[in-house]
Amino acid sequence: MQLAPEVFVVEPTLMVIGLDHRTAPLAMRERFFIAESRRYEVLRHLSSAEGIEEVAVLSIPCRTEFLIWASEPTLAANSLLHFLGTEHGLKLTEWEHFFRLLDDAALTHVFRVAAGLDSLVVGERAIVSQVRDAWEKARTVGACGPFLNAVLGKAVELAEVVHSQTGLGKDAVSFASAAVQSAQQVFGSLEGRRLLLLGTSKTAEASARLMMGDGASPVVVIDQSPQRARELAESLGASAATLAERWQSMLQADIVISATGCPHVVLTREEAEQHRRRRCSCRGKSGENDGSRSPRLRQEIAGARWGTDHRGASPQPGRVMPARTGFLYRGAGAVYPGAGSIATRNHSTGHTEDCQLPRPRTQGTSREGGTGAHECSGDALVPPGFAQHGACRHHFGEKEAGARW
Repeated sequence: MQLAPEVFVVEPTLMVIGLDHRTAPLAMRERFFIAESRRYEVLRHLSSAEGIEEVAVLSIPCRTEFLIWASEPTLAANSLLHFLGTEHGLKLTEWEHFFRLLDDAALTHVFRVAAGLDSLVVGERAIVSQVRDAWEKARTVGACGPFLNAVLGKAVELAEVVHSQTGLGKDAVSFASAAVQSAQQVFGSLEGRRLLLLGTSKTAEASARLMMGDGASPVVVIDQSPQRARELAESLGASAATLAERWQSMLQADIVISATGCPHVVLTREEAEQHRRRRCSCRGKSGENDGSRSPRLRQEIAGARWGTDHRGASPQPGRVMPARTGFLYRGAGAVYPGAGSIATRNHSTGHTEDCQLPRPRTQGTSREGGTGAHECSGDALVPPGFAQHGACRHHFGEKEAGARW
């Protein structure tokens, strides 16, 4: 595999070759992401490759870049091309997604990246630490010599000056702060909102701590490494779970923060949307009518005339008890559909009503309830590992919200 002619150079040159959020789609960036565990190996390999004198690698979710001081730039570029083809399956048709910068353009690019000017979130401060980390790793294995030491040292220095002496990033601009702002746009106040962290990265932890500062409560931390999950969970006052338990754990959460170091997406948009449809939250947009927090609902539950179970026993407020041939649906409790019917409280009439299920169902997973009438029927899909449930329509005063669980 040979390099495109436009980058043929014969004298020592500073080069930056890479891809980012502007030049390559997410799926491609994932393919060329270099995991933390492989960084030293890659640096050793490239630093001994033909034409390469010094090299540093910056690989984060939105970009993977190779900073090279090349004695013979064409040979160096072909060495990198060979590495990407062998290790990451690069095809010639994909080369167009990689930018190739030389000399002044390369130097300017490094400075812009370190300062956060080239970031997806302009002005983010985390990138400075990531550039510093890439520099330290290259120095550790001897891949970074006097030239790149000077370049990266100056890039980090200038980035600090930019953030301290200008208004860039003065509002703590970062992926973490952007996540907090998004959550606030949805919920308003985050007081009492429950967090689930997918990943133990610095971004995940920073997002969680920012949201906790606004009143949110951490519930579960999930990571591929159980030890890292336990350590972060302990520091946040949360519990730890495995990646396989994420669907069940997500049922407890109002906000899911996904920020891992994995080279692939662990929670896709489609999966998140499916889970939202499956989760019966029984809430209005603002989070009112949350059964777990509504005094009115708890009072109505305590005074409701619920049907007796198949043994003739009266259910206790706040508990999920069997109805005649099914199970009671409690506003602040859960639904475990069985055969036949589910007894529900109709707040518009004040009567207990039976809602028919089409066929028997095994015990499922709990769902939060809310105030209002509940009309239950039909089937719906739920996350893997859980039973199927009925469909439910919830009335909140003049508003109506349909949901499936």
